[in-house]
Amino acid sequence: MSDSTILIWGAGAIGGVLGAYFARAGHKVHMVDIVPEHVEAMRMTGLRIEGPVEEFTQILPASTPDEIAGAVRSCFSFGEGPPYRCSA
Repeated sequence: MSDSTILIWGAGAIGGVLGAYFARAGHKVHMVDIVPEHVEAMRMTGLRIEGPVEEFTQILPASTPDEIAGAVRSCFSFGEGPPYRCSA
């Protein structure tokens, strides 16, 4: 994974929206979620964003935690579970 990638750890309501908008704006984003079916859906059919202003679908690179390796410069952690550090 490139160190310029924004890692979103927890691709639920908040993390999913932020990751989709970052990617749509042209940033390199990688999503991490503990639900394998959700990860596969982000990769294959995309994350559907629906809101009062606009609606869109964004296909995103995504992994489960056990698939992640390397370091990133920017990381955002959302959801339940222990806190994670992006780098030492």
